[in-house]
Amino acid sequence: MRDHLWHRDPNLRLAAIRPQSGNEAAYPDGKTFDKWGGMEARSFATGESALLNIGTRIEDQVDWLQRYDPDYILIYPANIQAIAIHCERHQIRFPSLK
Repeated sequence: MRDHLWHRDPNLRLAAIRPQSGNEAAYPDGKTFDKWGGMEARSFATGESALLNIGTRIEDQVDWLQRYDPDYILIYPANIQAIAIHCERHQIRFPSLK
């Protein structure tokens, strides 16, 4: 919890791209929540969050991230690498991303 409070502003927007079963949190909308969830939401007030199924194509993940405009992303390293490569090739930036 201390790590969250030292390194992140819990009032900001969090996006997560994680494995989901079936069609849960599917593109194009994913799934949105009014708080981050987990231990953070039980310990202190947080901003909103959104979830997208990791089975979504990289191009669509980037589109979803651009539309949601998160401050933080919770994602696997190989997935963020694929997103970074795509964004570099297409000169895409995320202005709010911390």
